[in-house]
Amino acid sequence: MSSSAEERQTSHGSTGEEEEEPCSYAIQLVTSSVLPMVMQTSIELGLFDIIADLGQASASEIASHLPTNNPDAPFMLDRMLYLLSTRSVLSCSAIDSDGDGGGFGRVYSITSVSKYFVSNQDGVSLIPLMVLIQDKVFMASWVKNHGIPKSVIHGMLSIAKEDDVAEYGKNVRKLALVLLEAISESLGLERKCNAPSREGVRY
Repeated sequence: MSSSAEERQTSHGSTGEEEEEPCSYAIQLVTSSVLPMVMQTSIELGLFDIIADLGQASASEIASHLPTNNPDAPFMLDRMLYLLSTRSVLSCSAIDSDGDGGGFGRVYSITSVSKYFVSNQDGVSLIPLMVLIQDKVFMASWVKNHGIPKSVIHGMLSIAKEDDVAEYGKNVRKLALVLLEAISESLGLERKCNAPSREGVRY
């Protein structure tokens, strides 16, 4: 009896520490959609290409290259970019913003990870793959009463709209170009001078 009581007491005493890590991980799962949403927004705004062109830039400098008059844009961008830096997607450095040591600001630059989201000389990057995964057709398959949940319950899949399917197909073709480029580079293949341009390729 006493042994059981001691075990329960020990168990209760360590419950807080033991549950802290699982609770933290559970919260990460709840908010896990934030990162891909920020990535998608960054892609749509062309932030990676802007940062690559500037080399290193603050949120205010990046915002000045966007077609916006929103005074809160630099603040909003800074929050997005800082999140990406915590995942090593971007590099973040602190600088003396006013030159006299009285204030500091953050500047961002491309990393070995985000370079894959910067268009190369042929306009190829991993952006089509990101867009494909975030496509309405793909995302709708996970929504209640559609796609996979509906299939699990009722054994049937909903049919996407024709326009959405067409856009999905475009993203698939873009992704195919990215994969072909990666395969060519891994095999050390070089494009011939008389090779047809991507604009002329038909599927």
